[in-house]
Amino acid sequence: LRKFALFRRVLFRSKANFRRAFAAAEAAEPTDILMIYLAGHGIALGDEYYFLTAQARSAELADPAVREQVAISSAELVEWLKQSPALKQVMVLDTCAAGQAAGKLVEKRDIASDQIRAIERLKDRTGFHVLMGSAADAVSFEATQYEQGLLTYALLHGMRGAALRENEFIDVSTLFQHAADEVPKLASNIGGIQRPRIAAPRGTSFDVGQLTAEDREAIPLASAKPRILAAW
Repeated sequence: LRKFALFRRVLFRSKANFRRAFAAAEAAEPTDILMIYLAGHGIALGDEYYFLTAQARSAELADPAVREQVAISSAELVEWLKQSPALKQVMVLDTCAAGQAAGKLVEKRDIASDQIRAIERLKDRTGFHVLMGSAADAVSFEATQYEQGLLTYALLHGMRGAALRENEFIDVSTLFQHAADEVPKLASNIGGIQRPRIAAPRGTSFDVGQLTAEDREAIPLASAKPRILAAW
């Protein structure tokens, strides 16, 4: 099982690097699994969704020339994914602001409904499994209590054993559902509301990995830190 998934680790600082990574996925076999995890900033312009690369200096993308240089549209993602022969494809999209401001316990950013609709269209056109960090009418959080985004924390928690099949295999639907169930609880602990969204064809779940006990112990998972409030 360690060999049937196609992984490529790339420093995605530029759009050119994204292109090269997806081009590398064209060497996949039909029996491979293509897995993509995008975290950072995403915006919606009209009916199109854009993921901002590290080269973007702001979320102002009204200029088409700027969008072409520093952002990746859902249409481009669709075209790049189509080029991979891998028949099983999985994407996690956590496109909320990831930075933590000094003195703040939680950083949040609203998710536009147009963004969610754009990703739904992406799913429909490619027929693969997509996990989104937030619903259309909510916010996504990154909390100091967990030292990372709530979605990432929930996924790692599931991989540590809470969402494994036979305590060993990572079933994509089981893992995604675990994250969808756990994130609202984590958000409630910090006084927020967040509900991830799953988009996937019915009846098409499959294993995306296998973890030994040693592998699970190596997964970094911070212990939730207590909130300390000043007494007045």
